[in-house]
Amino acid sequence: MNDKIILVPNEYYWNKDSVKLKKITMTMIVDISTAMTAYDSNELDVLITVPTPEIPKRQVEDPTFHIVPYLGTYYYIFNVDKAPTNDINVRKALTLAIDREQIVAEVSKGGQQPATGFVPTGLVDSQGNDFRTTAGDYGISTTADVEKAKEYLAKAGYPNGEGMAPVELIYNTSEGHKAIAEAIQEMWKKNLGIEVNLVNQEWAVFQDTRHVGNFEVARAGWIGDYNDPMTFLDLWTSYSGNNDAQWNYTKGDFPENKKFDALIENSKIAQGTDRDKDLYGAEKILMDELITMPIYYYTGVIMVKDKIKNWERDILGTWYFGIFKSH
Repeated sequence: MNDKIILVPNEYYWNKDSVKLKKITMTMIVDISTAMTAYDSNELDVLITVPTPEIPKRQVEDPTFHIVPYLGTYYYIFNVDKAPTNDINVRKALTLAIDREQIVAEVSKGGQQPATGFVPTGLVDSQGNDFRTTAGDYGISTTADVEKAKEYLAKAGYPNGEGMAPVELIYNTSEGHKAIAEAIQEMWKKNLGIEVNLVNQEWAVFQDTRHVGNFEVARAGWIGDYNDPMTFLDLWTSYSGNNDAQWNYTKGDFPENKKFDALIENSKIAQGTDRDKDLYGAEKILMDELITMPIYYYTGVIMVKDKIKNWERDILGTWYFGIFKSH
């Protein structure tokens, strides 16, 4: 069937005698509330995401509920090639005007950590130092810095939001993304006096809209492909297909993007502390330019029936059932 992936043991696997599972059926359910119902009805044994309204209750009452580490950043992208977000002062105002602690505590509710840089927690440099701690917060508070945000908006020519056209914020269809967008809409209205129009789009349309730059602010998220800061930083090179911020020195006046490219390229041949210096320098450019607005660092909110034994889910979101561990 088109809505399932069925995994069966490989008869040529070198350690096939240790494999006890006869089959794993992976069911694809678009609506997470429907998936939750299927889990409660014992139609599913593992749930890889949980509806946000269910989290507080499940966390207290259901021993099969788990919050696990997940290497990723939830953020908004600014279109730096389109007004008003082509103005660094507008980007700074919008970034400083949101309360990340309130968002994770009252909206996402999954134990996420407020984000003050693009590279998430959980990665280390060549010396074993936590990348996020070492890089710092770039002056971004986990709560709203309203006065400073207002200063930047006034510097952009919009004191108290006066004269600024409504900002359009797009997000892909999801109950969770909608809730976060509504919370940020309210914060920008209350703290800066600006109007925000929310637009949700289905995933395929949303991806195209972002890629061609037909937006002002857009929801985004990135999960690491491997355990290194590069998996987050190389998204923003001029030649990256993921650089939806339109931050590209070959197509516009973005000299810092050229410097960013040079650091990323040099880091590919550098080693040790020299490579660390390149990566820290690259993130500093990224955050100084604020082409993105980090919101929180992901966690994995999952449910696993008690009958499922010897399972593990690593920081990259890879599942292990049985004989192998990721560490």
